[in-house]
Amino acid sequence: MVESGLADRVEVSQYRLVAHLALHWRSYGVTLWIALDLLLDPPRASAAPIWRRAAEGGDRLIGLTILAGGFVAGSMPG
Repeated sequence: MVESGLADRVEVSQYRLVAHLALHWRSYGVTLWIALDLLLDPPRASAAPIWRRAAEGGDRLIGLTILAGGFVAGSMPG
């Protein structure tokens, strides 16, 4: 996305870069979710709610870090 075919102007809008990154990060997550659901046996007992909330919070923090990195990378001059 950043340098594919751009000759004169190599800058990219950081908003487009983050939208592109978020879309593909989400599609990768959905693909991984479906693949693991097909490959693994169903769990016998669910995890404790505290661990589930902790995992969801960690996932959100990782996502926020990834998207913030896209804004930083998109704002750097060529």
